[in-house]
Amino acid sequence: MYISIEEFLGFLAVIGTVITGIVLIVRKATSIESKVDMLVDNIGSINEKIAVLPVLTDRVDTVWGMQFSVQKSPIYLNDVGLKILKESHIAELMANYRAEILVKLKERNPENSYQAQQLLIEIITGYGKEGILKYELENAAFLTGRDVYTLLYVLSLEWRDAILIELGMRVADIDLHKPNNK
Repeated sequence: MYISIEEFLGFLAVIGTVITGIVLIVRKATSIESKVDMLVDNIGSINEKIAVLPVLTDRVDTVWGMQFSVQKSPIYLNDVGLKILKESHIAELMANYRAEILVKLKERNPENSYQAQQLLIEIITGYGKEGILKYELENAAFLTGRDVYTLLYVLSLEWRDAILIELGMRVADIDLHKPNNK
């Protein structure tokens, strides 16, 4: 059984196409492998940069808070913060939630005054996401030209001293447990 030259050339063309396809697939796989290696290196670099974010966030929060509070420890409201508190009526708006806030704080079981202060800020500012209060908080913020988070932050500093006393803690002890004071 003999094959014609045309059939043989057709067979060679098919083999050539298959070999070319295999070479292209190998090249693509090599290219993908090198890109995956590059991504792995980039992820490592990104992880190093992400590790710095909590420190930067803390610094930005400190600078932001300086607008409304005196940054000597323990922090307390300055004239701007007191004005926001008065104009927004945030204390009156949130008064019905004070007991609930205290319960939430107790459930988190802060070990010291500093932890209690930070948790209180976290809990109170979290009310800005509450559906029931959202409209009223946004309205109060609009009237003062501030954002909801600012109003709630100011309120957390206003209520901190009394709430710490209710927890059996002292405001004067905040510095004893502040991380950057150790």
